[in-house]
Amino acid sequence: MPFHVLLKFYNCDFTPSIKRMHMIVLSFTDILQNILQDETFLCRAFVKRFDTHYDWWYSVCPSCVKQMHKDPITAQLICQKHPSQIPTPWYNVNLILEDETNEINALIIEKCGEKLFGMSCKDLVLNQKLVDHHQLPNEFLKLIGQKKIFHLRFGNRRKISIQAMSSFTM
Repeated sequence: MPFHVLLKFYNCDFTPSIKRMHMIVLSFTDILQNILQDETFLCRAFVKRFDTHYDWWYSVCPSCVKQMHKDPITAQLICQKHPSQIPTPWYNVNLILEDETNEINALIIEKCGEKLFGMSCKDLVLNQKLVDHHQLPNEFLKLIGQKKIFHLRFGNRRKISIQAMSSFTM
């Protein structure tokens, strides 16, 4: 469910003798994308669930950290800039946070994932043999229902990324 904001515009009619109020409902993320891009904020919430519609990790080039793609001929993962690299697993965890007012989609990427989960994605995937991009590790599932303080950042393409997480105490 997206957040919404109600904007009120007064005296929007072109005839000065008639004063009417016009209301427009805009998506909160549309407004924030332009106003708050790259801004950070704190949010006290809990992890409601992980969004398994997306892979929780993907392969990147270790030299430029760009996503690697399958070569149409060899079917091997390659980087456009660095063709002979060994792919490295990289966190790309989509989850839903919820507080008393609503829920929001958020994203955890590599460096923040290392801090949050206590290990690199490479170690998690290779050491625990979690090559299935949809099978969530137990380290993730332990977070469901735990109330935390999340340090969030509005990024590009309407993504809200988690920069840090700390325990919540009353």
